Amino acid sequence: MSLENKVMDARTKILNRLHQAKIKQPLYSITDNKDKNNKTIDKSNSSVITNPGHKVKLLIEQLEKAHAHVVLGGAYDCQQQLLTFLNQQKVNCLLTGDPIPENINHILTTTSPSTAQFPRTIKPYAQPIEQWKNHLFDEGNAAITNCLAAIADTGTLVLQPSPIEPRTLSLVPPIHIVVLYTQQIVQSFDALLNHTCWPSVMPSNIVFISGPSKTADIQQTLAYGAHGPKVLAIFIIDDTKNE
Repeated sequence: MSLENKVMDARTKILNRLHQAKIKQPLYSITDNKDKNNKTIDKSNSSVITNPGHKVKLLIEQLEKAHAHVVLGGAYDCQQQLLTFLNQQKVNCLLTGDPIPENINHILTTTSPSTAQFPRTIKPYAQPIEQWKNHLFDEGNAAITNCLAAIADTGTLVLQPSPIEPRTLSLVPPIHIVVLYTQQIVQSFDALLNHTCWPSVMPSNIVFISGPSKTADIQQTLAYGAHGPKVLAIFIIDDTKNE
């Protein structure tokens, strides 16, 4: 069986299992407290039952329609597919946050001698942009970041930039790699605002990504990679197995 067939077979098995599962998500409601200028988030005892398999499948379909590269699998499978992807894309310098987030450091660490190795240079964003421009614009041809959530209905990735993972990591390098977990996938934008992942205080910066950058000329001919990343790759790690 070819590698591509193995990946598709693994994806089918995961989706079938998720379709049979039901995950209860707590709902949150925003209510006024005594000070009308402030908002508090109160947990509700009610819950909504969603079909995780439907959300994952819809998200993948929407992202692939937008020319994104999507991999769904367990942590080890995604690690191996990431290795293959980086070698196929000839990534020689991979940019990350600083310090490297624990889950990303884990997926970048392999002890298997039978697999290809990651790029020799993995460079955390450890300096101010003024001193880091050479790495960002010239040396680093790919960056890997985490994701706050993903919206299935629109095929949208939601990133919350931070001092550890600045916004430029997802905007400048020609290849943007995103690590996402199945439990981070919500059905709609409204569900995102009610999800436990959404910050209690309104964030100052949120990035919504729905595919590689694209533009069209006067004849409405789409061109990809005209500005921002030319390639968007999402590695969705199934984190529901041990529930």
